[in-house]
Amino acid sequence: MELVLPDHIQFSQSLVAPIDINLSDSCAQGVTLGELIELSGGKMPDIELGYNPIAGSEGLRAAIKAYHLPTTACVDLNQIVTFSGAQEAIFTTMAQLLNPQDEVVVCTPSYPSLATLPKQFGAIVNTVPLREEDNWQFDIERLKSTMTTKTKLIIVNAPHNPTGVGLTDKEVEQIQLLAEQCGAYILSDEVSAQNHGDDRAVSGRFSAYPRSITLGVLSKSIGLPGIRVGWAICGSKALADALLAGKSYLSICGSKVDDLLATAALQQSETILAHNANIIANNVQLMREFVSLYSQKVAWVEPHGGVLSLLKIHSVRDSEKWSRLFIETSNTLLLPAKLFLLESECHFRLGTGKRNFAAGLARLETRLND
Repeated sequence: MELVLPDHIQFSQSLVAPIDINLSDSCAQGVTLGELIELSGGKMPDIELGYNPIAGSEGLRAAIKAYHLPTTACVDLNQIVTFSGAQEAIFTTMAQLLNPQDEVVVCTPSYPSLATLPKQFGAIVNTVPLREEDNWQFDIERLKSTMTTKTKLIIVNAPHNPTGVGLTDKEVEQIQLLAEQCGAYILSDEVSAQNHGDDRAVSGRFSAYPRSITLGVLSKSIGLPGIRVGWAICGSKALADALLAGKSYLSICGSKVDDLLATAALQQSETILAHNANIIANNVQLMREFVSLYSQKVAWVEPHGGVLSLLKIHSVRDSEKWSRLFIETSNTLLLPAKLFLLESECHFRLGTGKRNFAAGLARLETRLND
């Protein structure tokens, strides 16, 4: 196995000019460490900085269950495994589930790891393209036609990175039925699925399926990527044990400090999500007005959830060249969607989660009018 940098990270690492606004940021605004401590009563408990439990502390896993799943979900804490971010959970899942010649089904465009990493384990990746003419909506019939008797893993991601589309309850049921028919696992990437006051209506919907792994993380909906905690909610304890075995060859266990801070953040999640939701709503409205004003120059499909969507700039013919020039002239990052496996030279990943979005949009307006 020879691992290489994912395209979007390789592109970002190659940049020379400093960036002070990231218009492609996949994270919500979040809070500062001081604000988190204040929300938690003004202080944090003193702890010994020893090893943390491999699966994560019981308190953290209980907080994850309360945060990620509806109250009706029947999931034991021993079915939840924490990781150092979602990427480690993705890697561990594929390392433990996939064998050479296994088939994996994933929609494209895609977060790169979901579509490219299975190949590193010898799996065959069958893609289901999401189409602009369908407003990037999922197509269950195309998914069904892509599956075979060798399909080992179905990967779903909603709200989707980078299009922002979601899954209806009916589509969730249909995907689970397809998985049951061929005995496939489902990896449900739900890192952006939580929102203020939603009662987790679109979160954890595959968790009752015994062959499911549901991913979450602190970095996206809550907006705290500096706390390196992600998790996998497994459909069975046996599946969770397999992930624990895989994790034991990677980070082994997470940081006790991260565990403590993550627990505090999840316990205050409704306050943080409400704070983030106001910023997102304001930015989405700014984007609606921007697209209305520049309808001859750009096109945009509003996201169903999360902070990500695709922006189309009609005049662009080389998205990487355009992006590099935009960075050099305005210190603003707008990532080409081709880095997320979209065959297009005029689409870019747009993130509407940050407080400085309006300033970044003003710079984009200047660039469009040059």
